[in-house]
Amino acid sequence: AAKLQIVATQPNSLAILHFKTELWDTCAPQALIESHGGKVTDLFGAPLVHSPDRPFGNVFGVVASSGDPAVTKLHDDICK
Repeated sequence: AAKLQIVATQPNSLAILHFKTELWDTCAPQALIESHGGKVTDLFGAPLVHSPDRPFGNVFGVVASSGDPAVTKLHDDICK
């Protein structure tokens, strides 16, 4: 959550999280990041799914970026 807090509060920031984060690690920070114009996806660029029916965590990793256009482009490039 500390890395996601930095993305939510610092312009021009990006974070990559490992494959073992849980859904509760990203749910609230994702809402905060997106409310500030940022983006949170898995490593393939797909949206994270926060559902109680989902038995596993963020098994495809997490990429989070601030709303800065250059950082958003970097986010998309990483996911390609």
